[in-house]
Amino acid sequence: MGYKKALISLSLLLPALAQAQFRLPQMDVEVKFGQSIIPASGSSTIDNTQTTNVGGALNFHISQHVGVGWYYQRSLSGSTKYQNNDGQSNTPSKEAQMLLTGPVLRISTGRGSKWRPYIALSYSKMEIVQSNGGYNVSSKTNALGVNIGVMRRLGNRLYLNLIEVGGRLMNELPFWYESTGSNGGMIEAKTGLTYNFGKRK
Repeated sequence: MGYKKALISLSLLLPALAQAQFRLPQMDVEVKFGQSIIPASGSSTIDNTQTTNVGGALNFHISQHVGVGWYYQRSLSGSTKYQNNDGQSNTPSKEAQMLLTGPVLRISTGRGSKWRPYIALSYSKMEIVQSNGGYNVSSKTNALGVNIGVMRRLGNRLYLNLIEVGGRLMNELPFWYESTGSNGGMIEAKTGLTYNFGKRK
């Protein structure tokens, strides 16, 4: 009977011991909303492409100053604005969508202060889709990005990404841009929330 009591006691203690021993790695999850603009420098027909985006990222903390992770961002809505023959922009326009995904390296100040500036370096796989009435055209490219921002600590684990602005250097613009140059750029602004997991108090 003694070994049965020991087994019962052990089965009751195991969950508590496992919870005490198991600790999530230090990481954070981001959710952000923002706006992106791809100007059509050198194009005779297109003014720009604008999209409203939502995205998320999972970052693992190498230290309190350095995090590496993976992000995913897609457009909720967007349009490519064409120029009229007289050079006036913003009309007419066509529906456009954008998808970005890739690794990100974030360097920030320490977690102690209420205000936490940071810089994020990223590499993106990009896909831009434009609706041309009855059919869609698609273009894929790569991009290098640099964003700077500032977080405001709301609690022990929660931060408000008050503002994040930056740009991406694209390997090439979509073919329908008819640009004279092979490279293109994108500027963006974001805001959102960051929640820390496994953070030591």
